[in-house]
This record gives sequence, structure tokens and C-alpha cells, in this order.
Amino acid sequence: MTGSGGQTGAAGGTGGVTRDGGAAGRGGATGGGGIGGSGGAATGVAGATAGRAGTGTGGAAAGTTGGAAGGTTGGGTTGGGTTGGGTTGGGTTGGGGVSDAGTDRGPLGDAGPDGGADAAPACDPIRQTGCLAGAKCGVPPGCFTNGTIGRGMTCALSGFDDCAAPDICVGDGVGHVCRQVCGVSADCTQPAFSAGPTAEPGNVAFCLIALTSSTFSTCTLACNPVPKAGASGCPTGYACGYFHTSAVPELTDCEPMGSVAEGGDCTSTACGAGLVCVSTSTTNRCRQVCRAGTTADCDVAGDTCVAPSGITSPMFGFCCAATGC
Repeated sequence: MTGSGGQTGAAGGTGGVTRDGGAAGRGGATGGGGIGGSGGAATGVAGATAGRAGTGTGGAAAGTTGGAAGGTTGGGTTGGGTTGGGTTGGGTTGGGGVSDAGTDRGPLGDAGPDGGADAAPACDPIRQTGCLAGAKCGVPPGCFTNGTIGRGMTCALSGFDDCAAPDICVGDGVGHVCRQVCGVSADCTQPAFSAGPTAEPGNVAFCLIALTSSTFSTCTLACNPVPKAGASGCPTGYACGYFHTSAVPELTDCEPMGSVAEGGDCTSTACGAGLVCVSTSTTNRCRQVCRAGTTADCDVAGDTCVAPSGITSPMFGFCCAATGC
């Protein structure tokens, strides 16, 4: 994926958070800027960034010769693997194609076909109708052998989409993770994810990952961005990111883990686990994520948990010194 934007400007400013990109046409949602900052400190606390640069990767060749009469032969295409598997009256088998997307972004795809938006589907990948027992409807719409890998888990270990319906295997340049296919956020069924013992009813999944050359999207993976509160809920190699889009004031998602440490410059490189990129008028620094109002989540002596500005009853904040972030 190609990240647009990068760091946010002053509090409340917007920066780009874009996903597009890799194999099978995984697209990306266009987001707004970072979490708005606090205006309380002398210098003001700027918003946390959501945009991250990334590079798309080509799609893995996928699919096998289709099943019964009428089956077609699957295969990969450069930059967007078509999904293998034959269909006969909604029937069939063959491994589904693996979708690759670009790395980090604002928020995050399905496997879109190489060329053209989805034509009249023989099945519905959101409602999971139109396929025989034991099969799932993938993207682009077609019936393939249903997988067994659960949501938010690493997939494509066998080189094809092995996620359980209604999820598909989505790549991001680092690995592949099972994500739910959606058309609108109401389609996303993941329950609210708590931050350790702290219930966060608003920390839910959103249908934000648009797919290139497709009318379908996938849902974000709500997770815990506060290390002091417990496990993130993301697979190995991923961290729980905290950011916003122009449509969603606060959200979390499992993202490929960055490498910049607390206090480090995040202008062009993503922050490590449990950190968010916070921008002031002069700097872009990685700061620890905390539960709103919970300074005990801050490891650096003297830091307090600063609530982002412009958000009513925020779920999270970032740890900053009294002089500002």
C-alpha cells in the first residue's frame, strides 16, 4: 500500500491514511489525520499520526484446477492474483487466491480481481450465500473450499486462502491475516475489544479497507493498543495501532509492527508496539498509548496520559511530559 500523508499537523489537523495496493487488488480506506491532540500543554499536544508509508507487493499465484464440470483453472497475475477454483452451480473447490496489500497505512484487503470491478456475483461473500456446504464465497465472488483459520490469525501457510468464512486472507507486505469481508461497517461482527480489564464498548471493527478493482472491502481488527493493559490481540509481527480516519474519531487495528522507540522520530518510519506518532508544530515523536485518564499506563517518569482533543469521551490517549509531546 502506498501511504499518503504521514504526520498530522496541529491539533485537529488531518493527514492522509491511505491503503491501496498489492496482489489481488487489496485496496485501502482513505482516512483522515491522526488523533487530535490536547491543547493543554504550553506548546499544545498535536494529533497522533495514522498515515504510514508502504510498498505494495505482488499477489501470490493461487488456485487450482476447478472441480466439477464448468470449473475454471485458477492462476496468479502480476500485482493481483486471481482466485483459483471452479464453480458449478455454486459448487466447488480449489484453493482461493491470497490477497496481498501494501504495508502500513492508515486504516487497512480483500482479494480484488486483476481488472474490472466485481461482475454479477454467483455468490455473496458478505452474507455467505450461494455456495454448497463446505465451501465459502470469496473475493472476487466465487465458491472455494472453506478454510479453518480464525479471524485475526496468520493465514496462507499453505499458499492459498485458508481463512474460515466470511473472512479472506489479506497480505500487507509483512504477512497474511484473516479479515472479514464487508460492504458497510454494520457488516463487521467482531465484538468490542477491551483494553485488558477496561471495557471499551467503542473499540469495534469498521469497514474501512477498500479494495482496488472491487466493490468489496474488509473490516479492521479491533485490538488493545495499551501494552500496560495486557495483550494486544494481534498475531506475531503485528502491533495494535491507534488512529482515526475522517469518518471515525478513534479506532484500532492490527498493523505490521514498526521499529521506532518511545521518543524517536516517526516522520518517515512507523512506531513500535504500544506507541503512536504524535506531531507538534516542530516534531513527530513516538509516544506511549494509554487508557484515557490512566497515567499509570505511562512508563516514562513525569509523563501523564493526555487525552486527544476534539473527541468526546475518548477511549485512549498518549503519554506526554508537562512541557508537551
